[in-house]
Formats: sequence, structure tokens, C-alpha cells
Amino acid sequence: MHQYFMKSAVHQVPLQIIYESKQGIFSKRVIFVKKINNDYIFAYCFTKKQYRKFSVDRILAVFPYEMKGGFETA
Repeated sequence: MHQYFMKSAVHQVPLQIIYESKQGIFSKRVIFVKKINNDYIFAYCFTKKQYRKFSVDRILAVFPYEMKGGFETA
């Protein structure tokens, strides 16, 4: 998964992730990675329309995502 995060950050490629919250709720998010460390991904979340911190341990799947019509990160 790490290579997808790196590619998103370096090449400005959006990703789609499946994420599980602390409460056990699953969600599908489209993100644009800004920063990566060992425990967290800092990214703009198009679902929430704001920057968010995602725990790497809670990201269950990562997929490349092609935005239709472009996007803006606020």
C-alpha cells in the first residue's frame, strides 16, 4: 500500500481508500495524499471536503482513482 501513498504524494494522483473508523464504521473515501509517516497519512478528503489524518492501520484497501472533470483541494 505504501507505494500508492508515495505515488499520490509525489505525482499528485488521487486514491480511493476503504477506511474503518475507531467505531468500526466502514467508508469509501477519495483522498489526495499530502504527507506520509509510519502511522498516519495526511490527506485532503474529497468526501469530507477537508484535510484529514488517516491511521495507516485502519486503511483496509487502496485503489487508483481517476477524477472526472478535475478537482480542487481548497
